[in-house]
Amino acid sequence: MRFELEEYHRNTPSEELIAHIKNVAKKLNKKSVTMAEYEKHGKYHPSTLQRRFGS
Repeated sequence: MRFELEEYHRNTPSEELIAHIKNVAKKLNKKSVTMAEYEKHGKYHPSTLQRRFGS
């Protein structure tokens, strides 16, 4: 069994988070995404987005 570290996303710029949310919405062919949709398709943890931008 091979041990691999997960990518660590500390201090990610807000612009990068927003761009990634937009990419997920585009991928799903939607104007906005729910937290559940983002959790399934997104790169960052939804609580990161909630902490940064609110609900």
